[in-house]
Amino acid sequence: MNCAEFSRYYTDFRDGNDPDLAARMRVHVEGCRRCGTHHRALLIGVEALQYGEIEPSEGMHHSLSARFKTRPIR
Repeated sequence: MNCAEFSRYYTDFRDGNDPDLAARMRVHVEGCRRCGTHHRALLIGVEALQYGEIEPSEGMHHSLSARFKTRPIR
């Protein structure tokens, strides 16, 4: 696994539906400072959203909706 693959499959990794992918991603994130920093920052952000520590802006909702509409389904 390299950084480009890590970025490409990150959402699938976060969804946690593929144990083999998760294992490869964990190995990479433990050995790659850049991807490890990215992963930890996203975990902190997701946790803050889940526990109401921050409120997403209206623009964020619009941006996510637009992105989901254009993202191909695998």
